Amino acid sequence: MEPLAAGDPRQTGPYRLRSRLGAGGMGRVFLGFSPAGRAVAVKVVHPQLAADPAFRVRFAREVAAARAVSGAYTAPVLAAGTDDDPPWLATLFVAGPSLAEAVTAAGPLPAVPAWRLAAGLAEALAEIHGSGLVHRDLKPANVLLAIDGPRVIDFGISRAREATAMTATGLVVGTPSFMSPEQAVGGLVGPPGDVFSLGCLIVFATAGTGPFGDGPVPSLLYRVVHAEPALDAVPGGLRELAAACLAKDPAARPPLPQLIAAITAGSPPGAASLGSFWPGTVSGLIRSHQARLDAQLASSGTEEDPGPAPVTEPEPATEPGPATEPGPATETAARLRPDEPTATGPSGPAPAAPPYQGAASAPAVLAVAAPAPGLPADPARGGDRALGHGHPEPSGPAGRAGGHLTRRRALAGLAGAAAGLAAAGWELSRGTAPLRPGTEIWSTGAGGGPYARPAIGHGVVYVPGSTDDGHAPGGPLVAVRASDGATIWSSRLGRGVTSLPAPAGDVIYFDGMDNRLYAVRASNGTKIWATGLGGGPATSPVTARGVIYFGGNDNQLYAVRASNGTKIWATGLGGGPATYAAAAASVVYFGGNDNQLYAVRT
Repeated sequence: MEPLAAGDPRQTGPYRLRSRLGAGGMGRVFLGFSPAGRAVAVKVVHPQLAADPAFRVRFAREVAAARAVSGAYTAPVLAAGTDDDPPWLATLFVAGPSLAEAVTAAGPLPAVPAWRLAAGLAEALAEIHGSGLVHRDLKPANVLLAIDGPRVIDFGISRAREATAMTATGLVVGTPSFMSPEQAVGGLVGPPGDVFSLGCLIVFATAGTGPFGDGPVPSLLYRVVHAEPALDAVPGGLRELAAACLAKDPAARPPLPQLIAAITAGSPPGAASLGSFWPGTVSGLIRSHQARLDAQLASSGTEEDPGPAPVTEPEPATEPGPATEPGPATETAARLRPDEPTATGPSGPAPAAPPYQGAASAPAVLAVAAPAPGLPADPARGGDRALGHGHPEPSGPAGRAGGHLTRRRALAGLAGAAAGLAAAGWELSRGTAPLRPGTEIWSTGAGGGPYARPAIGHGVVYVPGSTDDGHAPGGPLVAVRASDGATIWSSRLGRGVTSLPAPAGDVIYFDGMDNRLYAVRASNGTKIWATGLGGGPATSPVTARGVIYFGGNDNQLYAVRASNGTKIWATGLGGGPATYAAAAASVVYFGGNDNQLYAVRT
């Protein structure tokens, strides 16, 4: 909590603002009070988002849906000013630390509070999904620990921001360490995506880190899609629960009713209390946090005695430690396996997950291999929700620069132990035996590693490279041989590439960081022409029958001649394209900013 700054509002709607709680991708968050003195968290939308009409329409719709959620473990939306300038919404203020703050301050949770956390989060997701919403950004910072249980915040409004993210640059929508594989590759994200994130939270709460470690965003995304989670530090029972949630295939993850039943059956007994949902250690941490907030609020309300806020020491622990706590029911894992009522293998802890390369050594990886189970071979689909700012395409799961992988690896699938839910480790091979599906052929970190999906044409792979921070657009366009990954050429025309490359015959088209559409020779990367029509492209180019289609920054869909970049026509139907176009025969299709799919004569 911080005092209000000079430019911060003092009143939003009916709420008097007293302190700044933080800021995020959508706006600034303030502590406010109703006329009757009820504490609320008020989120005020960033001006640049508020200026986007498409964002405001979607924001109003998502807020209306979020107001229907009223579960015991959610922080409900109390009021909103979707037509105000800037828009805002108010949710119930939760006087407790986030899960991220709690684990940072006191370390991983013991088993009893971790089981209770898992139960509360599963119930919260059931309420959210029952209202027709998907959270999409379930992470430790969005889970608050109140004295009467956890609270999930920021549900239901991520899609409003995501729509705007399609037409800007440099943002991954979601938190890489806690997003699902389908979200990481830019696919559709449904309720199973939140179940995957729940598994990540269980691991974080009990191990102190996410199941895929830390490091540059591309490396994290690659591990989310391809690597098995590290579950060694997760207590038994919870380990099987997390492994079930972290299945790569969304269809293999347990539905929430089945998950809640398994948690109920597997939770160890703990002392019940009318005074707190949590055992003593966590209760003391929450009360200490509340005391600090009260002291800071009192200090900010007067110019006298602005000294440091007193800190209340946490209560001593009353529950047994992790080593002595009773274990969960042995049938927990059996209850989780989809379509199989009983366990088929011995119970016990999952096999140790092999170590993966850490942040300092994680290489850039362009893996030419079979997709992970349940994932589409080509994740790019016109009209799908976007991860990457600027284009309706993912900031793909590629790794950073750092050389070649030093071993061949293949996913070995899910093991049979604990009803087949625990994942097996990597299988290593240096031999000359025939490559099995999923075995790496080659990898390269050319261009700093790809930040988005590569394109293929005439035996060449065209890679949008990364900038120095590892994931933002603006790196070079690199051409590598499909057979062995060797670099053929690299180009920084337009100050770097900021879209998916579109190969067509002997020419490659791409958007530059200088807001121009470029055509370069596929053989050597030299420039043929460039155009800044429409204020520059805001979506990736699509080629068809000698014509290039792209959405301009002026909210027009442009058709230009592939030979020289001259304009053929433009249309602003639907408020302009929110997705890149798909061309077929004499019709071009695109999703408009008004949430309509348009078919337009070419």
